[in-house]
Amino acid sequence: MRFIGVLLATALLAFGVASPASAAGTFELTQPSGALPDATVGQPYGWSISATGGTGGAPKWSVIGSLPPGLSISKNIGSGTTKFTGTPTRSGTYTFTLQAKNKSGQIAQARYSIIVLP
Repeated sequence: MRFIGVLLATALLAFGVASPASAAGTFELTQPSGALPDATVGQPYGWSISATGGTGGAPKWSVIGSLPPGLSISKNIGSGTTKFTGTPTRSGTYTFTLQAKNKSGQIAQARYSIIVLP
């Protein structure tokens, strides 16, 4: 049975479904650093990111830096997922770090940017 688990993890890695870190159980965000979908001033925005792996239950979420004015994240919705929601009020490019910390003290973080179009 252990062989099948190793074989499955190897197959997931080979096809790009999992990274070596997630296969090993590392606490990480499901979306790597980079640009999130663009937003538009005055239009509702919504996007979700999850944390996987690790131990210690659902994480608490925080933002280091500034989200676009009018957007916020759900700090703790009782799962491994947070949501960006709201209606942006000012155009520009906003860069920030999203951090998840679970009860075991494990931290997962990534740097993101959102472009808000006029």
